This record gives sequence, structure tokens and C-alpha cells, in this order.
Amino acid sequence: MNSEEELRHLKLQLEIANTEIDRLHSLNQELEKNVRDSNLTIRQAKDITPVMRPSFRRVLLLARAALLDISKISKIEGGGWLLSMGFSLRRKFKSLRQIWDLLIVDDWVLSELFDSQQPTVKPLVKLSCFRKRQFEQYQQVLSTAISFGNDDFTEYDLPYS
Repeated sequence: MNSEEELRHLKLQLEIANTEIDRLHSLNQELEKNVRDSNLTIRQAKDITPVMRPSFRRVLLLARAALLDISKISKIEGGGWLLSMGFSLRRKFKSLRQIWDLLIVDDWVLSELFDSQQPTVKPLVKLSCFRKRQFEQYQQVLSTAISFGNDDFTEYDLPYS
């Protein structure tokens, strides 16, 4: 009887092992399918490498998402880039890459981003003649509306609307 019980016990263990093997085979097939799909996605991607040299537009979009602004500093004042938040918080950087590296970090603190000593440089701002004319027109319309005591600007032709 001992041999019959041992035989029955071994058959039960064999059956359990076969079901475990079947389960592992199906899991292996699912994982192979996922790997094939991932490899296909990687092969079809244009460029999967990280950004090597970020453009001004890309850094500006990232900065504006964080309510920051970027402007170029004139070469007379040393060149580089000025990262600012409003008029009081400003920091000078030599390259866009430095700004990019700071902003892509998940958790950055505003006090760490801006130094206690603010740079005295001014951003290089070039207003085109068209923008200057628009600004002058806007000031003229605004002064006209104020002189008539009208707070409703809808009847005036604002150049920015």
C-alpha cells in the first residue's frame, strides 16, 4: 500500500507540475508578445535618444509651463540667457542647456532656482517697428477712452484684439 500511496502522491505532484508548466508557458508567451511590441515601437520611433541640444522654443515652452520667462542677454553685458519670474526673480545662465537641466527635474524649489543675488543685466529686447506702432496705437486708444470716461473698450478698435 505504501507503494500505491507513493505512486498516487507522485501522480498528483506530476499533475500539479504540469499545470504550473502550462501557466508559465502562457505567461512567457504574453511577455514575449510585449517585448515584440516594444521592440517594434522602438524601431519605428524616429529618435528615442533624449534631447541633446534643446532649442529656444522647447526651453521656452517648458519655462512657460512653470510660469517663467526666458530672454537673451546682449553680448555687451556678457551674453547668455536670463530666466525670470516677474521683475524680482531673475537668474543668468550661460546656455539654454543649463536652464533645460534645471526645469526637467520633477521637484525643484523656487528658492533653489533663483539666487539671493539678482543679476543687474537687462534682457535684450528688440521691438520691431510694427510692434512699436501697435503699442503706440494701443496707448492712443486707451488715452482716448480714459479721456471720455469710458471703461468699455469694445467700441474702440484695439490693435491687440
